[in-house]
Amino acid sequence: MDYAACAASSNAYYHCGADSFVFSPNSGLSFSLGEYGGDPEGWNSGGHLTETGKLSYDYRITPYNTVEHHLLWNENTVLSMVSASAVSPVPEAPAWAMLAAGLGTVGLWRRRPAA
Repeated sequence: MDYAACAASSNAYYHCGADSFVFSPNSGLSFSLGEYGGDPEGWNSGGHLTETGKLSYDYRITPYNTVEHHLLWNENTVLSMVSASAVSPVPEAPAWAMLAAGLGTVGLWRRRPAA
């Protein structure tokens, strides 16, 4: 299985995301995405690039070696897209319990007579 994972944000030395992403019922899915970057001095770099119907390319470059992997698409290639973080729109029971305990503690503290 092959993955492309992104850090929190892109900057001058790191890019991650979809460069193009198009879907239509007539032509299907077409995309180009990846993550790549390097240090400011240019000693180390690497990335992972994927294009629909073409290839997936992974590389790492250091002063001591270079590693490259090319995975070509064919008629048996399967694409699965998954979100890495599931966000619950409603707080779960432990979150409600902590909120209630905190509000109860503040209420008891406020009710206490001043010394």
